[in-house]
Amino acid sequence: MEDGPGPSSDAEDAAEPITLRPEVRCAADVIAQRPALDLPWVVDRLSQVLREIDAPPKVSVLIVAAAKMRSLNRMHRGVRETTDVLTFEVQAEGEPAEADIVVCADVAARQAAKRKHSIERELLLYATHGVLHCCGFEDETPRGCSAIHAEEDRILAAIGVGPTYARDLAGHDDDRAPGAVTEEHKLD
Repeated sequence: MEDGPGPSSDAEDAAEPITLRPEVRCAADVIAQRPALDLPWVVDRLSQVLREIDAPPKVSVLIVAAAKMRSLNRMHRGVRETTDVLTFEVQAEGEPAEADIVVCADVAARQAAKRKHSIERELLLYATHGVLHCCGFEDETPRGCSAIHAEEDRILAAIGVGPTYARDLAGHDDDRAPGAVTEEHKLD
């Protein structure tokens, strides 16, 4: 007699939900500046975000410092300043979308301090924003901005984090969220 579960039927396999585990990495300079960054929390919540989307892309997220983000923004968009998130989507015909999403830890730290929540929550917002770009959302017009930010907040509320972009300063944090913004997360 064998130990462990036996073979499953095709019906059982079809009922199994697919768990997407996005790849989230930090550049070395970010790790040096923010060693207490709670990446498992970001990965877990981003996995939940992907389950809220009908045809989720496979995503890889790279967290970088402002200098690297400024360089990437100049190289790919011709803009000589930093930004919060860049999305690089690849989709082969007939294949699910894949995206490399680059988010800026320095911008996230500043915004998290203003919004009075953790840098991890702000990074999750940026990653969610990048995922939504892969799903056809654009933010080049006021109407597009409103739509993408509303969808970000809808998804983040659905997974228990709560609205983040439009959240007022007295808003509620996810009780499972990493600690509040600390001095190590703030910029000078």
